[in-house]
Amino acid sequence: MTPNDRIYGYASDTLNTDLGIFGELSWRPVEQFEISVGGRYYDTRAKATVTNQAGALGGYPGGYTPVGSTGSVDQKEDGFTPKATISFRPVPGFLAYATYSKGFRVGGINPNAGLLAAIPSAYNSDTVDNYEAGVKFGLFDNRILLDATVFTIDWKNIQARLFGPGPSYYSYVTNAGSANIGGVEFSGTVKLTRALTFSSNVTYQDAQLTSLLPDSFAVGGGYASGTTLPGSSKWAVANNLVLDLPNVKLAPTFEIAHRYVSSAPVAFGNTNTRGNFNQFDARASVTVMERVRLLGFVNNVLDKRGVLNAPFTDQVAPAYSIIRPRTYGLRVDIGF
Repeated sequence: MTPNDRIYGYASDTLNTDLGIFGELSWRPVEQFEISVGGRYYDTRAKATVTNQAGALGGYPGGYTPVGSTGSVDQKEDGFTPKATISFRPVPGFLAYATYSKGFRVGGINPNAGLLAAIPSAYNSDTVDNYEAGVKFGLFDNRILLDATVFTIDWKNIQARLFGPGPSYYSYVTNAGSANIGGVEFSGTVKLTRALTFSSNVTYQDAQLTSLLPDSFAVGGGYASGTTLPGSSKWAVANNLVLDLPNVKLAPTFEIAHRYVSSAPVAFGNTNTRGNFNQFDARASVTVMERVRLLGFVNNVLDKRGVLNAPFTDQVAPAYSIIRPRTYGLRVDIGF
């Protein structure tokens, strides 16, 4: 073993401060038409002292850090993120709208920076410009409720989570490149009978880099425009069927839930994928006493092994995380 039997360790003393001021104004030139504008001023700061302790895992080659190292980081930013919405309600129960908003994600520090020279000590905020338009309405006395949205998101100065070379695979975050995420989202609820309700949510999106994302450890020095963003499945579907019988003895309810996500890359530069699985869940409940309800459930009925993440699949022993195997149980709810 290494001196003091330490394999790896680091200590981080971080102080984060956030200041935000919000505001919004709305105006109705006519009853059916509304304009809202607003925004947020932000001021953020992260001060940190990071110590990478001596141990067996180091910056490689050799894999041993004989002497610990300490460094300080002071990262701060401020800015303004606006929002504007136009909405139109020509008749009761119908809404059409268009929205522009700007968002940001605060920056931070990379605790592994002291272990590899190529890892930056800190990273800045990234920003998104979101453009969205949609409609919401009901039909047949709201027995059918529909919601449809189209969107496009321009993502700039991306906080990209990357990994150093093996065998240590130290992770870090850096700002680089830009991307666009565009798609369509639909959700609907249908009251099939008084007791039976079906709801569905379907999303299609295309998420790609729109400029080179540099990576000093990648083949070719980075990831080209057109590369799919990690974790961005093109399709996501969620369905729910509920039978509710409040006027029947024990007031039983039965529910079947289904979800599907299509395949997506797990990381930049990794050919392995996550997703591409279906999961079904089932639940039933009854009222056994006043204010006492018994619920039985089976999650992942078909006992699938859907992959949620797998960023380290090029190791000798690949590591995956999967959806929870078939799980069943009982729950008692007591109201007071």
